[in-house]
Amino acid sequence: MNTEILPTNAKRDYIAVTLKNMIECVPPDESANTLNKLYESLYYQAPEILDKYWSKIFLGCKDEFNEEDVIWHGKIYDIYHERMKEYFKMF
Repeated sequence: MNTEILPTNAKRDYIAVTLKNMIECVPPDESANTLNKLYESLYYQAPEILDKYWSKIFLGCKDEFNEEDVIWHGKIYDIYHERMKEYFKMF
């Protein structure tokens, strides 16, 4: 059995759940295109670069979800940072 498959799938699944949680914070009348594109492209990433995908998420969101007075922007930020810290502890 190839043991490399399991960690890769676990990493990809963890990042996917993170992105879905972030997408759920976006109100229906706002655009979640950036997050949706990141979610969709996640499954096309090579396993060896999954750890670097966190930077791609950050860069994709830093200009779009950065208003301090918008509560859901803060929720997206919190989800990203908490899940990223946990990811690097787990993997």
